[in-house]
Amino acid sequence: MVSLKDSFDRVLKPLSTPALRVLHSEIRRLLLEEDARPGYEAKLYGVRKFPDFKVQADVIERILRNRNENFEPIPW
Repeated sequence: MVSLKDSFDRVLKPLSTPALRVLHSEIRRLLLEEDARPGYEAKLYGVRKFPDFKVQADVIERILRNRNENFEPIPW
């Protein structure tokens, strides 16, 4: 059985650095947007609820590090 991390790795590794940066920044933006909502309001995207977001961001950050790219890690 293939893990979620391995699946993301296989899909994301061939992407260009600019494409990875866009995906990473969008995950960050959605997380910050949800965190800014009051606790009683529904979270629109479930960034913290669904582990896929963090796994994908972690894989992107690892790929960017391997490419010696500077980036700001997402503060989970």
